[in-house]
Amino acid sequence: MDKKNVSIGIGSVVFGAFFFISALGIKEAKASSASASLFPKIITAMMVIMGLLLLLREYVGMHNGSSNPKPIQIKNGKLMLVFCASMLLYALLLEILGFLICTFLYLTAMAILLDKEKSRRSMLYKVLFGGLLTAAIYLMFNNFFNASLPIGMIFGG
Repeated sequence: MDKKNVSIGIGSVVFGAFFFISALGIKEAKASSASASLFPKIITAMMVIMGLLLLLREYVGMHNGSSNPKPIQIKNGKLMLVFCASMLLYALLLEILGFLICTFLYLTAMAILLDKEKSRRSMLYKVLFGGLLTAAIYLMFNNFFNASLPIGMIFGG
């Protein structure tokens, strides 16, 4: 039994369950045909299921005496941690800052992190990327899905 896999499985279940319960509190827009909490519920439910499958694999492997498969080597562990931490920060700040500000900051920061080019022109393109993609997502949800996105507590949401 790999203690790391058990820890990750338990962490996934707890983390997923916490955010699933949090998603239950997302307010529904009256004019919206699609539920605003549907996507977070699907993602967190999948997270819980994957954690349970990992725990089940470890449990079955322990009782069958089978060896664990070759572990996956993570080349950019620090970058992966930064992504996970930034996603958690995004989720926590979404209700406070709202979709537009939070998404713009997240997308711009991720573009800066992923690209090794650090020139002024490159930075301008990354800021434009964050702004244009945020605007496109907002317009798509607003016009096509008739779904309102969080405006944030600082703007009276």
